[in-house]
Amino acid sequence: MPKKGKKAKAPLSDEEQLLLFQQKMLAEEEMAKKKERLLSQFLKDKLAKEEHNSALNLNKINTQWRTVLREIKTRELHKDIEILSQTFERVVDCKNSVIKSLAKDLSEAEEQYAHALRSHLHNIDQLLALQRCRLSLLEESYNRELEALTKEFETERAETMPYLL
Repeated sequence: MPKKGKKAKAPLSDEEQLLLFQQKMLAEEEMAKKKERLLSQFLKDKLAKEEHNSALNLNKINTQWRTVLREIKTRELHKDIEILSQTFERVVDCKNSVIKSLAKDLSEAEEQYAHALRSHLHNIDQLLALQRCRLSLLEESYNRELEALTKEFETERAETMPYLL
């Protein structure tokens, strides 16, 4: 007795075998295309993820590089500021020295001026005293001559008056 549920397989004809073979080939081809699409999608996703991670890492690296460059630039600027500060201090010291020297020269010039003024005023006072003395002598001489002339005039007048009258 044959078992139920199982049919005996009849041999397939060439056409059916070809059809079956074509179906298998189509199914395999479909599977291969599906695998290829899945693999392609997987690789695309992986590439997108890698590009995203590369962009993030590049951003992190750029941020760290900028931080390093800022630190270097900060050190350079601090060094430049220190040099400029020292230069400024030297210039200020030099100018203070010049100012002190000029103040000393001005003080000496004022002392010389005051001395010259005192000397000049003393000389003017002496010249005025000399001129007063000469004027006094001239005035005395004038008064003597005037007195002598007046006496002579009076004498001559007295002598000539009797003749005129």
